[in-house]
Amino acid sequence: MQPAFRILANSQDITAAIRDRLIEITITDEAGIQSDALSLTLDHRRRENGALAELPRVGTVLTVSIGYAETGLVALGKFIIDEVEIRSPPATLTVSGKAADMVGPFRSPKTRSWDETTLGKLVETIAAEHRYTPKIDPELGRIAIAHLDQTEESDMALLTRLAGKHDAIAKPVDGFMVLARQGATKSVSGRALPTITLSVSDLAEWRYQHSARKPGGSGATKDANT
Repeated sequence: MQPAFRILANSQDITAAIRDRLIEITITDEAGIQSDALSLTLDHRRRENGALAELPRVGTVLTVSIGYAETGLVALGKFIIDEVEIRSPPATLTVSGKAADMVGPFRSPKTRSWDETTLGKLVETIAAEHRYTPKIDPELGRIAIAHLDQTEESDMALLTRLAGKHDAIAKPVDGFMVLARQGATKSVSGRALPTITLSVSDLAEWRYQHSARKPGGSGATKDANT
């Protein structure tokens, strides 16, 4: 299949402008209070006409979608550029950013109490306060909460704490507030997720690492753009 991507910079489509310079897109999907991260690397060599890759500014919001031409693109969120790096040789330009959903009031401490509610209603309330659309696993949403104190604790920290108690993940993603089981085989709507099987011939490289501190295993497809 043919890898494909689309990138908007402050809502302007820049896909065509960087397509022939793209070396690598890396998106790290973190859990809990850690922000998802984006790293975008471009060929920064001067072209015959003297052109260089345009230097993006810190603070630019990049909206990234990746996938395959045959199956379509999947939106992976918005990221605010907070770091720009130029290096040589080889001449490359790398911009890095954090998820735009993980900044602002969502991180601000609050003090309040929650009484006679459910985990689902709590998540819905917080989602509405921050203008997110809730996407909640039905089973998790039914968990009863008799009383809960939120004392000088941000909404992000509260949701992470509650999700951790129930082997779940709670985080904002591309305008949605998601509450889902870790390693779930179903989407938050209850639909079964497809199983993808990768063979050695599908990978450019792979490794397995066993550690008591962190999970192991990583791989890369044949095309750097994915």
